[in-house]
Amino acid sequence: MTAATGFGSMVGFCCGMFAKRAGSAAAITLGGIVTLFQLAAWGGYISVNWDKISADTVRTFDFDKSGKLDHGDVSFAMKETVSVLSSNMGVSGAGFAAGFALGLRK
Repeated sequence: MTAATGFGSMVGFCCGMFAKRAGSAAAITLGGIVTLFQLAAWGGYISVNWDKISADTVRTFDFDKSGKLDHGDVSFAMKETVSVLSSNMGVSGAGFAAGFALGLRK
């Protein structure tokens, strides 16, 4: 294993762990917001247009333009994330990607 691959794997692992924790925090925050909106709507305080929210979400995150959110969109987002995070670092892209994937699983 070369030094660049080892370093890339280590940095990728750290970035993957960060992404997992940040994703968990974002999911908890989003879940809390949706819960509060739904409770306020149920209580008659507000009206939420969930169909519009759903359509806007699909339009924003449908990277492969299939008209739905699916595995292809997640795959595209993951590849772009790894590409952006490992660019201009002088590390092995494969090592970084492997470390990133391992960090997401930890």
